[in-house]
Amino acid sequence: MAFMKFKKGDAADTIYMNGHIATMDEDFPFTEAMAVKDGHILALGPYEQLSEFEAETTDVYDLEEKYITPGLIEAEASPVLDAFFTDDIILHLFPDDSLETVLDDISFYARHNSGKEAYFGFGFDAGLVAENEKDSLRSRLDEIVNDRPLLMLSSDGFAAMMNSAAENMIQRSADEDGMDAVTLPYALSCLELVDNGLIASLVNTKTDYLWEHGFTSIFESDAPENLCDEYIAKLMALAKDDKPQYRFLRSVRVASEIDLETVRAMMDEGKTYASASEDGLVDCSMLTLDVEKRSDGNLSLSKGYIDALFKLASEKNFSVRVKTAENSEVKKRVLPKDEIHARTVEAAEKIGRSEDLGSLEVGKYADFTVFDDDPFNSVSQAGILPEAVATVLGGVTAYDVEEMNAMYLFNGLTDSNFEL
Repeated sequence: MAFMKFKKGDAADTIYMNGHIATMDEDFPFTEAMAVKDGHILALGPYEQLSEFEAETTDVYDLEEKYITPGLIEAEASPVLDAFFTDDIILHLFPDDSLETVLDDISFYARHNSGKEAYFGFGFDAGLVAENEKDSLRSRLDEIVNDRPLLMLSSDGFAAMMNSAAENMIQRSADEDGMDAVTLPYALSCLELVDNGLIASLVNTKTDYLWEHGFTSIFESDAPENLCDEYIAKLMALAKDDKPQYRFLRSVRVASEIDLETVRAMMDEGKTYASASEDGLVDCSMLTLDVEKRSDGNLSLSKGYIDALFKLASEKNFSVRVKTAENSEVKKRVLPKDEIHARTVEAAEKIGRSEDLGSLEVGKYADFTVFDDDPFNSVSQAGILPEAVATVLGGVTAYDVEEMNAMYLFNGLTDSNFEL
């Protein structure tokens, strides 16, 4: 049995007992207790048989017959883009739209958001920006907005269309910094396209939503690098304010045939970013190939280029995921058991993380979700699964609905004005 895999004398940091634990492991599907050490699962089995892992320093939690599943993984959406597209914070463009459609969308967005200090969008086909059309394209964007910066980023994150106000602002910054050449990442850093306080608020709201719905990991493969960096920075800031995190699993995305050395540099940067994170909370170990049909009818990535990327991924020890319009469709699920399986086992397989996520097994991360009601037989009004009452990340409680409600009540009382 699973609880026999570690030697006697290995003291657990925490033991959870008296619960209904669905491990999602076919060989050992259900148990009632779990021992955790250093953020990983040490043992599973009946509480009586886990006593050998209990020491004076071990915390023992009575689950009071609550229900546990592995921590849910968001692998079917783009959490970063979901946050930034909220309330038209940035304009959502589409890679299969023509140039005229894109310009119409930008014009409509600018008219209905006239109070913005800058205009930012994402998602158009990079093939729309041709060298011999840049001047005329800038002029057309100036006709839409001429007094504030406007920049639209392509779906692959490697091309942009901007108006004169944005170009002039970038050029002034480059002159001040003594730069001879301007890269797109530098250009984006020069423009305050989205309010920092608003980004922090969006990430905070998204974090609350993920906790309440039992997610302990999110996988991001669609958002451009600069938006991912913004999101992660705000997530780290929340952690400094004593608000725990969830695992942010990032993918290097390739949607056009950019230089292979650029892809290599993106992989190296992703690994560096991940290594700076503690306890595996930020990770970058997957290469996502987004194969789209471009506006000219050709595919965004050729077979030869894809073969070269597979070779590079093998060299860098990255998993590879090929994403097409056919395989990116979200399957409709109506049964709780299907939803749980898709959000745990299937999601971990999809993002190449079955070795440490997706099921509760010895050696894997102690990431799990706690429910009051049996999630396999309880359908909530808001969706297939009931809301979580707690989420645990690496053996540490990230969210507890009772503590959260008590905090809101306390803050509400202290913010009130009392007359004595």
